[in-house]
Amino acid sequence: MKVLEAALEMTRDRASSALVIDEAERLVGILSLEDINRALSVWEYPNPQSEIQAQISNQSVMEICSTEIVYGYWDEPLSEALDRMSVRGLQQLPVVARDNHERILGLLQKEQIALTCNLAVTRKAIHYYLPVIQKTGLVIRQ
Repeated sequence: MKVLEAALEMTRDRASSALVIDEAERLVGILSLEDINRALSVWEYPNPQSEIQAQISNQSVMEICSTEIVYGYWDEPLSEALDRMSVRGLQQLPVVARDNHERILGLLQKEQIALTCNLAVTRKAIHYYLPVIQKTGLVIRQ
């Protein structure tokens, strides 16, 4: 896949990164918006317009994606995977089996983990008030 195609798909899907899979469906890299923006900035200056168009139409995702992949394992504590993500500034972490890094079992997303934790805390906090809401008939509308 070409960089421009990936950029269009990622912006359409509002994705901060994407897994790069080869023809054999093996994980070979991770492409981030930062990778794309870095490539775009190289194309812009000081190249003439015709050269920029040629580069944009020809550069593949494999040329700019990160191929040094950090993994999460299905059997490890979430805290360990989050620590590894934080140390490296990662937003996503592919989850694999320890004995087979090529098969992706899932994807940890820092933003979704944070949302899940916040929802759990909020549910626990409002659980205390549920008897009050039920007695008063309080209704929350959006």
